[in-house]
Amino acid sequence: MNSLRKYLLGILALGLLTIILATYVLIQGASAKQDNLTLKAAKDAAEKVNNYVTEKNEIPVSLNEAGVKDAPNTIKYQKKSASEFEFCATYKKANQLNIGSFDQILFGLTAGGQAASSSSYGNYDSSYLYIDDQYKAGENCQTIKPYIYSPEPLNDSSTDLCSPENPDYELYKEYCAEINPPSIVN
Repeated sequence: MNSLRKYLLGILALGLLTIILATYVLIQGASAKQDNLTLKAAKDAAEKVNNYVTEKNEIPVSLNEAGVKDAPNTIKYQKKSASEFEFCATYKKANQLNIGSFDQILFGLTAGGQAASSSSYGNYDSSYLYIDDQYKAGENCQTIKPYIYSPEPLNDSSTDLCSPENPDYELYKEYCAEINPPSIVN
């Protein structure tokens, strides 16, 4: 009877351990799924924001203005000024080595499973919003200052070659007379 009791206790312990491990795996899978959705949405939003800035030569007020519909609450965007914005994506778990393609698997084997960089957004041009496949747990934010072309106003008479207000007017006086001959008024 004593050995039967030990046997049943062992089976019960194994069953309990199996339930705990299965619950852990399910929770980890749900967290990874949410992070994958956030990553996909962040990449889509980044492409639309970058395209908007390139096409309109200005920073969008919101993600909606840039054409991003239904962004998850794990993504935040804020226009800080006419020349700067902040983009944040929040992840539940760190993804320092995204194994998927053959070269990523090979890198994982040769680097001992370690990621090359501990910084998610350390090596990129801060004038362009770039979403990396590697990220840390928690909020990952970037402050972006895109190149926005703003031409100088052309109504400044000091830059007009043929304006007497131009400091170099004397150098161009003859040229200006040729291209703008005086009109004869009757």
